[in-house]
Amino acid sequence: MKKCYFGGMKANLYFKDKNRAESLILLYVAFDNKRIKISTGISCQTKDWNHSTQRINEPTNLSKGVSFIDLPEHEQTKRKFIFNTNKKLNDFVTKANEVFQNLVVENNYTNPTHEQFKKRYLDELHGVKDTKPSTLFEYWETFLHNAPTQDAQNTIGNRPIQKGTLKTYASSLQLLKLFKEKKRFDISFESLDKRFHTQFLSFMNEFKFSQDEKGKQIKLIKAICNRALSDGYAVNPFVFTKGFYKPSEDSKEKVVYLEFEEITRIIELELKGMLSNARDWFVIGLNTGLRVSDLLKLNEANISGENLIVTTQKTKTPIAIPIMTQVDEVIKRRNGFPRKISDQKFNEYIKEVCCLAQIDAPTKGAKITRVIDTLKRRKHGYTTRKIDGTYPKYELVSSHTCRRSFASNYYGKIPTAIIRAITGHSSEREFLKYIQVSPEEHARNFMEHVKKGIV
Repeated sequence: MKKCYFGGMKANLYFKDKNRAESLILLYVAFDNKRIKISTGISCQTKDWNHSTQRINEPTNLSKGVSFIDLPEHEQTKRKFIFNTNKKLNDFVTKANEVFQNLVVENNYTNPTHEQFKKRYLDELHGVKDTKPSTLFEYWETFLHNAPTQDAQNTIGNRPIQKGTLKTYASSLQLLKLFKEKKRFDISFESLDKRFHTQFLSFMNEFKFSQDEKGKQIKLIKAICNRALSDGYAVNPFVFTKGFYKPSEDSKEKVVYLEFEEITRIIELELKGMLSNARDWFVIGLNTGLRVSDLLKLNEANISGENLIVTTQKTKTPIAIPIMTQVDEVIKRRNGFPRKISDQKFNEYIKEVCCLAQIDAPTKGAKITRVIDTLKRRKHGYTTRKIDGTYPKYELVSSHTCRRSFASNYYGKIPTAIIRAITGHSSEREFLKYIQVSPEEHARNFMEHVKKGIV
């Protein structure tokens, strides 16, 4: 077949994040002045990558008189891995060229659209896999590869799993691979027994993973195993017992919340510039219970009479939130909403605002702290961890404080069903686990109901 490149097409392989010690490899297909990024599902150590050949560096040739079978087992394994991985990468590039050329011919010798190319490429790539993945890692990688284009039964609205969630799954897979390498533990669907569970938790303890993070990793493994079981894989039954537990919810770090008196002190601060702007967003968040992904996108189009109408990014469902007095005052004073601000800057400024408001009582919690990257997954040598301790309260404040404060402050004052309709919690049980109300506050709420003659 004659090769036809109308406008030209190039297929190259690059790291998703070249600054990490290990990174996912992406296929970049470029034509008509636009690039398409497609995950290969393959990762490698960045130090082993040859940027010229766009492949993993091949081992040096064997010395004269030395055969492959004479090499140590670990060296044989390494050479086999590099050979097979480079072959797979070659197949990705070859397939891209083949699909592009076929589409050019089918389109009467004109370039396909980028949507046409991506759909055909992914369809043919999936069609090549006649047999299902044979190992837990292969199954996990196939899941990551297919998930962006497949509807998922357990998601809201049965839509594809969100990118952020898939990123978490990908990070968990890398952690399992590291565990296998460091502890020489043979990981398979069958080996997920009590011994694996114990050693994996100990492994995470070595690197100071928080209880919340350990629980999340166990939860993700269970989720993958549930999928695999429904696909006909033989998964160790221990995964589905109480013995394969997530670390106790009792010790889970909780986000602090601000009481009404503290919120009043924040409102009364004399501030200017970016601190004033961040403070006003904070006040809106504390009175709406919105996630930061929805809060910082508010604009005048969300105002409908006396309510804010918001279609939440996570659930894709519209909710109506009454415009509280403090929110109304901000909107009137600014003749609209505060200036746009990034999530990162918002988190940074509201800590400073709370510090100025002297919200500094010693408070138990978990603070994100920069620590040495003992897992050696990042080139710059450090990462972040949630570290338990007692800190000035303002240091524990984050964007999520808005949502937690709203739910906790209005619990007992407004029917729970109404608060849940705004926060989006699926059940009262989940809502009650989420809020933070002290025994003293429960007692206060009870007495307020007594005085009103409700009980």
